[in-house]
Amino acid sequence: QKAAQLAEEYAGEFAFVTATFHPPNLPGHIPGKSSNECWAFQELSKELRSMRGFEPDDPRVIITVIDDDSELHENYFEA
Repeated sequence: QKAAQLAEEYAGEFAFVTATFHPPNLPGHIPGKSSNECWAFQELSKELRSMRGFEPDDPRVIITVIDDDSELHENYFEA
C-alpha cells in the first residue's frame, strides 16, 4: 500500500516508479540491505527489458534506491 501511494505521489516526477519486495527465506540470500538491493536490481532489470524496452546498462537509465523514509537534499535529482 505504501509503495502504491509513493508511486502515485511521484508519478509526474519520473518516467516511472516501481517497487520490489525481497521474498524472505530465499536459498543463498542473507537478509540485509545488500541482498535486498541485489534482488531489486534483478527484478528491475527484468522490468526494464520486458515492459520498458531498455537494457539496464542504457546510459539514459538512472537507478536510485530510496527507502520510503529516506530524506534527500532538495536538489538531489537536478541535472
